[in-house]
Amino acid sequence: MKRRDFIRAAAGTAFVAPVMVKSSPVLTAEKVGDFIATPEKRAEYLAHMLKALVTDLGPRTVGSPEYDKAAAIVKREMERSLPAVELDTVTFDRWVLIGTPEFTVGDKQIEICPSHGTSGTPPGGIAGVLKKSEKSQIAYEIVDTASGKTTGYVTISPKIKAAPRPYWFYDDKPGGMPNVNIGKPDIPMLDEAVGNKTRVKLSYRTRFIPNAKTSSIIGKLPGESTDEIVYYAHLDTVYNSPGANDNAASLIMVLLIAHAFAGTKPKKTLTFIATTGEEYGYLGTKHLAEKWKRDGSLGRIKYILDFDSVTWGPDMTLITNDEALVSLVRSVDGDLDIPGTPEWRKGDGLGRETMPFRDAGIQARGIVVDSVPVGEVNNLCWHRPDDVAKYISPEYVEIAFQLFGGLMKRLQDL
Repeated sequence: MKRRDFIRAAAGTAFVAPVMVKSSPVLTAEKVGDFIATPEKRAEYLAHMLKALVTDLGPRTVGSPEYDKAAAIVKREMERSLPAVELDTVTFDRWVLIGTPEFTVGDKQIEICPSHGTSGTPPGGIAGVLKKSEKSQIAYEIVDTASGKTTGYVTISPKIKAAPRPYWFYDDKPGGMPNVNIGKPDIPMLDEAVGNKTRVKLSYRTRFIPNAKTSSIIGKLPGESTDEIVYYAHLDTVYNSPGANDNAASLIMVLLIAHAFAGTKPKKTLTFIATTGEEYGYLGTKHLAEKWKRDGSLGRIKYILDFDSVTWGPDMTLITNDEALVSLVRSVDGDLDIPGTPEWRKGDGLGRETMPFRDAGIQARGIVVDSVPVGEVNNLCWHRPDDVAKYISPEYVEIAFQLFGGLMKRLQDL
């Protein structure tokens, strides 16, 4: 289907057509909030929310004032369509990067991004030579020439440019060894420095602010049954990126689905979550999983979908080992004639940010959803200042809205 034809076909809110689920309530344009009733209005809503969350606020690191403002916006949006909305608040030690990090190899300065959650260097920095590391995820170690001790780590970005990665890729808890990330083009220089024993120097300062608070936002639409379908996406970003693709647009898509079901009585309870601290050890999800385990809520969740960066392209990536659930998604895709092809990547459907729920004993069927990148936007923008609103395609958001809104209707009868 051509793009313009898809937009026209979606104008009737395609995923809620009565033919799709005969026993489910029919959502018409009158029942759907007027502000998201057509693809054009959904695109307007997307633009409005991207401006509010991304352009106006910039990076929304966990515990920051910008994050708190974003959480207030998301809570307000949930309250427009969901009768029960609450905050799940976490107290933690907030990590802050101070000043501009510097890393020199000989007389050349290299762009770096410290890993958030790691300790900073002492005043004046650390110096020494590089050696290849045998540790998992670590590329190089900075070794003090006098003592022979390792004083810092260097890692390599999975994309082209240097990008922040959280402490938990390298350490069990915050405050570990200083660690910085470099871009792939700088690998030859560092390899040469290893062989030549070129002197390197690293300097960056951090501090931890105790007893900081941050909150996830949870909205519910009660159903005929207490069995739950959970859709969620993280609201926070890394410290240097406004996070349009990672992950504001995915969260806005989840909000669109919440608005589309407003005023209905679904068969199962629908739960929508904006999580905090995904970029900081899944902080918010861990807290929520522990809470739900204590109060017995985990047993009510039958399906859980985690949406993370679904807007890099039109083809959604379905990470799960649940073949039947993948077949259901593909059936929705085919029946609605949605552009793009859902790609199945076998893996733990309770992985990534869903892991704390799995570790708490959840028995739900799950999918982690991201997208297949188109072009170089993902390589250049991921965890970078360039991840801004202009790189969000309304068409990709519409595809995800139609596909997973349609799936939510199908899951009612399972």
